[in-house]
Parts: sequence; structure tokens; C-alpha cells
Amino acid sequence: MMHPQVLISGLLLLLPAAVDSFPQVHGVMGHPVTLPCTYPVSNGLSSMCWGRGACASDKCGQTLIWTDGHRIYYRTNNRYQLKGQLLRGDVSLTIENVTESDSGLYCCRVEMKGWNGVQRLTTSLQVQPVYTDTVTSSHRPWNNHTEVVPTPNPLKIHTKGLYIGISVSVVLLLLTSILMIIKCRHMRKKRKPEVSSRCGSIVFHDYKKKAFESIVQPQAKDIDYVIEDNLPPRTDSQLPSKMTSFQDWR
Repeated sequence: MMHPQVLISGLLLLLPAAVDSFPQVHGVMGHPVTLPCTYPVSNGLSSMCWGRGACASDKCGQTLIWTDGHRIYYRTNNRYQLKGQLLRGDVSLTIENVTESDSGLYCCRVEMKGWNGVQRLTTSLQVQPVYTDTVTSSHRPWNNHTEVVPTPNPLKIHTKGLYIGISVSVVLLLLTSILMIIKCRHMRKKRKPEVSSRCGSIVFHDYKKKAFESIVQPQAKDIDYVIEDNLPPRTDSQLPSKMTSFQDWR
């Protein structure tokens, strides 16, 4: 027969392994955490309870909240909530604003209708302190975890946006100035040929006029001289009749 001390020592050695075998949920201080628990509703809704500690054979342990499947009839603290869809068998426990003292084992006990009997589920909750950057992840999968990331300084964001706006305005101003300078130079180059062509036409017209006058005036003088040279000598017979009568009178 095995000695009792040996049996007790063996049970103590197996106890940590039994605790580790429970599904674990990790939470962060000051944040809500949810312990999952569901049951099939094919045979109807069932009453259930959540308790502190491992599930016993006939009770939830230290009862925290109890429901008949439709509504909550008992709870020890408003931090304990059933936010799942009760009519679909979702009786997951949500603990608001968790603290380190909330770490430990929790029992979900559902009194199933029919031949299935009682459904029990023990879950281990591990609450960790708040980190300034991120929560260090565990090697084991988490059912619920929260990350806290420091928010950026709004003053730095505003200053950065102001610098970007000023830079864009300066670039637009420079581009506008360059376009105006190019346009002005183009207009000046376009006006210079028009002025020179006008001046050339005026000079050519004046020169043409003077050349025409220099040719016409000598010809006019030659014509006068020709007319005077070709005049026939006047005779007395060509004098008027009045002159003849005057001589007769004398």
C-alpha cells in the first residue's frame, strides 16, 4: 500500500500542471477583459453562473453572476457583465477595469437541459500592468489582449502642417514670378519687330516722295522753257481791231 505522504506529494506536483492546462486569458490593468463561455441552445436556454475559483461538482464556487438564460438575476459587482447574446448561448463574462487582484481561476457552470447534464469550464485570467509602448506578447495564444500606444503630440503635428503649407506657398509664388518674367520678355521681343517695320516703312515712303519730287520739278521747268521758245513772233495783223481804229482816229 502506498504511503499517504507520497500520495500527497504526487498530487502537489501535479497541481501546477493542472492549473497550466486551463485555457488562459491575458488582460491589462484598467481595461476590460472577456472570458469566453458558450453552450448549445438546441434543447432550450439554460441557467448558468460564473464563480471565482475552479469549478466544483455542484456549484460555481464563489458566485459572481447568475442568469436563467434570459436575464441576469444576481451579480456581486457591476464590473461583471454578460455582453454576449444570451438567447444564442453566449454567456461570456466581461470584467470591466481589471486589476491585478482579478488574476486567477474562473468557473463557467451551465446546467444543461436533457441528458447532457452540467457543462463546466475553468479559465485562468492573467492581468499584466500597463506598459507605455506595447504589451509584451506571450508565447501562448491570447484570447484577449490590449495594446496601449502613446498618442502623438498634436502640437508637433500642427507645426509640421504649418511648415508644409508655407513651403507650398513659396514654391507657388516662385513659379508665378518665373511665368510672369517669361511672359514679359516674350511680349517685348514681339513688339520690337513691329516698331522697326513701321519705322522702315515711314523712311521708305519719305525717300520715295523726295525722289519723286526731284524728278518732277526739272521736267516742269523744261516744259516751261519749251513753251516759251516755241512761241511764234507776233505781227501787227494779229493785234486787235480796236488798236487799228485808234490809230485811224489819231
